[in-house]
Amino acid sequence: MQIIAAGGFAEYLVDKVAPPSVGYDSFEQQLSAALVRLGLVKPGELLHSFEEWHNYEQKGGETYVAAAQVVVEHAGVLIERPFVSKAVINGQETVNRMLKRRAFLRACGILTPELYSVHAACINEQYLPYTIQQHLPQGHADSNVLQDLVHAAAVLDRQGFPTFNYILDMRTDGHRAHYVDFGWDLWDPAENPVSCALAALMAFVKRHLPHLMEEIQRTYALLREAARPFSAGQSASLG
Repeated sequence: MQIIAAGGFAEYLVDKVAPPSVGYDSFEQQLSAALVRLGLVKPGELLHSFEEWHNYEQKGGETYVAAAQVVVEHAGVLIERPFVSKAVINGQETVNRMLKRRAFLRACGILTPELYSVHAACINEQYLPYTIQQHLPQGHADSNVLQDLVHAAAVLDRQGFPTFNYILDMRTDGHRAHYVDFGWDLWDPAENPVSCALAALMAFVKRHLPHLMEEIQRTYALLREAARPFSAGQSASLG
C-alpha cells in the first residue's frame, strides 16, 4: 500500500482502530488493518493507497469530521473511495438517534451516503464532494439532483420534520443528492405535517431557478401527497 498523505487522522486509525496483533509490524500494515476493520476495504479488494485530506475538525455543534480517500482494486479495476469519519461529541446515544433518523429517511426513499461502519461513536461513510449550491445545474428541471431535492422536501414535510434549512444538510456526487446531516437541526418526525422544507426549497428556487417556481411547486405537491403518512409506530422506532 502507498501512503500518499498521513497525519493525525492516520495516527488515530493506527492507535485506536487497528486490532492489536503482533503480525502488524509496520505503520502501513496497521493502517491497512484499521481500514479493513472500518469497512473501507471490502472482501475481495486489494488496498492500493491511502491519502489523508484532513484530521478531525469541528463541523457544527455535534460532530468532528475527518476526511480521506482510499484506492482499492477489485477484479482488476481501481476504485476511488473517498470517505468521512464523523466523531459524535455526545457519544453513542446520539449516534444511535442519528442512525435511526438516517434509516427512517432511507426507508422513505431519500438517498443517504453509503455507510461503511460505526466504530467508537464515529460514523464512517461515503464522502460527497459538492454542496447543492455548488452543483445544481442552472435551469435544468429534469436534473436528478433537483428532483431529489424536491422529493426530500415533500417527504420531510409530510413526515413532520421541523428542519431549519434542509438544503444545507444535503450534498451531491454530481449525479444524485443525498441527505448527510441527521443531527438536531433535522430532529424527529411528527404526526402533523409541516411546510418547513417547502419554505427552504422555494427560497432556494426563487434565488437560483425563478423560472421553475410553478413547476417545482406542482411537483412538490404531487410528491407530498404520494408520501406515506407518519405513524405512532414510526415514532417509537426512533426513541
